[in-house]
Amino acid sequence: WRPAWSPDGAWIAFSMAGSLWKIRPGADKAYQLTANPTYDSSPAWSPDGRWIAYTADDNYRRINLMLLSVATGESTALTQGDHLNLDPAWSPAGSKLLYVSTAADGWYNVHAMPIDNGNPGTPIRLTEDNRYGNSRLYFGDNDLHIQPTISPDGEEMILVSNRGIPLGSGAIWRAPIGPDAMSKAKRILREETLYRT
Repeated sequence: WRPAWSPDGAWIAFSMAGSLWKIRPGADKAYQLTANPTYDSSPAWSPDGRWIAYTADDNYRRINLMLLSVATGESTALTQGDHLNLDPAWSPAGSKLLYVSTAADGWYNVHAMPIDNGNPGTPIRLTEDNRYGNSRLYFGDNDLHIQPTISPDGEEMILVSNRGIPLGSGAIWRAPIGPDAMSKAKRILREETLYRT
């Protein structure tokens, strides 16, 4: 699951049985990319094809982001600690990675991490905690900000958030990539069914 095209369209990276694999479209043989003690998933190929960012689940205790060098097969950590770091998405220029993290306070917020030639920089938090006002079924009082994707010009993101939504995983929002993005966000699709977005 979680298929991701290589930028040249020659390969599809995907997750299977806790490892990352790649396969050529139409082929019947896949090649294993990772064999770690973690459960690896959610590959995201960099625009230049040199890197694959992915999630590494450490026995349900923590999920960190890793960066795989396609040329060498070596992986290095992008995040560390006992938080959940999810949903990696590259900017079109390959200079930053958007992702969702519970780091700091335990709520799901979008962050942007600069990446220069495989070296991570200091992340910037793009969304802030926001309380709905009462506990929502399955989701609680604090809003979730998840599943970011980046516009072709690299200036905006589309994300899912349940800000102002009484039931369900939330709406689809469009926001500039920058601090406190939800203060400038526009809701483009309201949704109240669970996980449909």
